[in-house]
Amino acid sequence: MIVKHNIIFLDTNIFESENFTEGKKLNQLLQLTKENGIQIKIVDIAYQECLKRIDVNLIKAKSTFKKASALLNNEGRVLRQLIQYKSHYNIPSKIDIEADFQALKNLFDNFLKENSIEIVPSDIANHEEIFSLYFEKKIPFGENQKKDQFPDAFILNTIEHWCRLNGMGAYLISSDNDIVNFNSGRFEIVAGIVNMLNLLVEASELYDAVYEILTDKIDIAIKDLKKSINNYSDDFSILLYNRLLTDPDYLELEYDPGEILKVEFPSLLITSLENNLIRLDLKAFVDIRLPLTYNDLSMATYDREDDRYWNVFHVEENSIYRLDLSFSADFEYEIKDKEVLNFSLTSIDDYSLYGYEKIEESIQTRSEFAD
Repeated sequence: MIVKHNIIFLDTNIFESENFTEGKKLNQLLQLTKENGIQIKIVDIAYQECLKRIDVNLIKAKSTFKKASALLNNEGRVLRQLIQYKSHYNIPSKIDIEADFQALKNLFDNFLKENSIEIVPSDIANHEEIFSLYFEKKIPFGENQKKDQFPDAFILNTIEHWCRLNGMGAYLISSDNDIVNFNSGRFEIVAGIVNMLNLLVEASELYDAVYEILTDKIDIAIKDLKKSINNYSDDFSILLYNRLLTDPDYLELEYDPGEILKVEFPSLLITSLENNLIRLDLKAFVDIRLPLTYNDLSMATYDREDDRYWNVFHVEENSIYRLDLSFSADFEYEIKDKEVLNFSLTSIDDYSLYGYEKIEESIQTRSEFAD
């Protein structure tokens, strides 16, 4: 594998998006770089930001655990009688934030050590250069001069001076728009871990050997995937359902599997290539008609004395939503004498929902709810 730079820096958001240590794409990247002698680094400020984000996410997790335990052991307790569900009710009633944070910090530190990820000190950064960016309203600060961008500015400046001091270039992987739009003469910014994986795949000898042979098969497979996309309607329905659960206006939300009406794949990238297996990361826009029932609180008022809401409406809708998402698709293939004998889809996974919008509302019934 021949790549332009043998050094990769990781931004805070890459770790958080991959749940710090367990993300499939992050671990794939670390394995690939280890096999090819590419070094991974993180600036000490990004390391501290990771610890802060672990703490923030831990507090959210504590709240989620408490809510889940209360719901399961009250409204959902009837299933506790059945042996196949009993284990799901053993949710810890108390989470020790300090102890669990220390355990997660140790896990993260060991992860960095096991993967030889070096923490680069930021004391090599030039403060004058950073403040010049701020006062001149340049990236990462911009017109709004957001002071919370100072950590990003220090990270970028540290990497620039690390490259200068070591006489080499580097990649920085980030999904932060303020960072992605930064221009450096010393290092290259790669927008997200998927693009980095694709860059490494395209630099491999195997890619040079088989890509031209596989191109037509990939195109055909994507067309076939479009035709069979309804086989995955429940996967997409659950993605949207889980997001709507966080909307306070959708109370006691339930869904039935939706119907996929349209799908577009505006982009795809090869993120893994082996002798008999290829993995694609697909960006998709999916239009899905999803049957939902819920109690609508958007016009409700809360009566503190009676401890209840008034003006709540029970809604049954069958609206169309457009999902902005990505997922990975694995294909097996076999090549003999430069001919593809088999190219077949084996699995789809690693779904990520970036956003959604209701593009056509269809309210079937709307009646005042009486508890």
